[in-house]
Parts: sequence; structure tokens; C-alpha cells
Amino acid sequence: MRRFRIDYKEYLKVFVFFVIGVVVALAIGYAAVIFFNSNAVSYNNTNSTLSSTDVQGALDELINKCWTRSADYCPTGQYCEESFSAQFSAYRNINTLCTTGVGTNAYIDTGVKPSSTIGYFLEFKPRNISTTATILGASNTTNLSANVMALEFSSGNVFMNINGTGLPTGGVAVVNNTRFAMYYKYRGDNYLRLYGTRSSATAIPSLNKNIYLFALNKAGTADRGSYVCIARCIITDGDTVLRNYVACQRKSDGKLGLCDEATGTFNYGVGTFTYD
Repeated sequence: MRRFRIDYKEYLKVFVFFVIGVVVALAIGYAAVIFFNSNAVSYNNTNSTLSSTDVQGALDELINKCWTRSADYCPTGQYCEESFSAQFSAYRNINTLCTTGVGTNAYIDTGVKPSSTIGYFLEFKPRNISTTATILGASNTTNLSANVMALEFSSGNVFMNINGTGLPTGGVAVVNNTRFAMYYKYRGDNYLRLYGTRSSATAIPSLNKNIYLFALNKAGTADRGSYVCIARCIITDGDTVLRNYVACQRKSDGKLGLCDEATGTFNYGVGTFTYD
């Protein structure tokens, strides 16, 4: 009798699992029918911004909105990025955009003026750090101890010059042909981050001269040009991206410059550039 009970329980388990399996299979089949006929399933779109009243149409709308970059789909004050190839089909990426030597004063005018809310991310590679030179910067006057904002090389170090104050103190030692990254008040952050070194960021003065890349905008004239390569530069105002430069080359004529993914424009600057 005991043997019979044990066998009976085992058969009962098999039967229960069989019933559960049938129920699950029927549920999956039903869900599949609903999914593959989603264009026939309606929904209430009163609280959405979609125009479709069926599931498939709503999915199609969402896909189009995710892949389309326009003012309709990108919230005011935000930067919505699409792939480089889609935005700049007539250009190709290059590793870095470089000047040809110290003091050449080749530069790119960003069109952005320094202020207390402006911040930066810069990925760069020094070619020659033997003399004082500027990677990016602007100054209202020729007096570089006041009214100036500049990222500079000096005596083998790199530092941020804010009205004559070098940050971080003593600068950070750099090596030729090695990539470095710098963040300064980037997206409203109040720190300078330079190759692993972090220090508090001094407020950037409000200046009436545009920021130049590869040189200093010294009261309207390019000066202290550096021998440096730039891979990427992002300029922010608070959390808003104003410029998002990547090194690029125009396919039609080989022209070198920076493609700005924030505005969809190509900036080839002034002077002679090369690349690596």
C-alpha cells in the first residue's frame, strides 16, 4: 500500500505540471496573437503626445521620434546627438586636428565668450611644450594678469590661467605626444580636473572676446599659438552644450577643421592645420 501512495503522488505531480504547461502555452499563444496584431489593438492616447490610436502606430511614432533630431523632439536647452556619419555625411572623422608649430597662431574662433557659467571639456595632445603657449583662451586686454581666461603651457606644465592665477598651483606636468583630458566647470561643476588632478575652479571672468582654440584671443588678435593637437572640445553654459567639436576632414577637398555636433556646422578656422 505504501508503494502505491508514492507512485500515486508522482503521477499527480506529472499531471499538475502538465496542466501548468498547457496554461502557460495558451497564455504565450494569446500574447503572441496580440503582439503580432498590435495594429488592431487600440489604446487611449489622451495623456500622450502621440497621434496614433493603435499600438503599432504608437510604436512607429516613438521610433521615428527617437531617430529624428529636430527642435520638435529635442527639449529646449538640451543637446540631442545623432551619429557623426548621419549628421556629417560629407566629412570623415580624424584622430586629432593639429597646428604645425609653436607661434603659428593658427586658430579656431568658437564664437563663445567666457563667463562665470561657461565650462569646458578638452581632449588634447601636446607636440611641443618647450615654451609658453596657449591651447584655448581669451583676454580683453594685452595685460595677461587681468581680464584673461586661458589654458596654457609653461615650463613643461599645463595650467588654467584665470586673471593671472594658475590652477592647479604649479600646474600639471605634461609629456609630448601623450593625450590629456581637462574639465573646467564642465556642465556647471565647480572643479578643475586635469589628468587625474582635481582642484577648486575659480570663477571665469566675463569677457567681451570670443574664445579661440589653439591660440589666445588677445584683445582681438591671435597670439601665443601652441603646437598642439585637439581631438575633442565641448563648451557648456551650465548644463547646456554650446559647442561639441570633433576633429574632422571634408571629403570633397580634404579641408581640415572641427565639426560641431551641437550646431551641425564645420569650422575650419584660420591658418594651416594638419592631423594625425
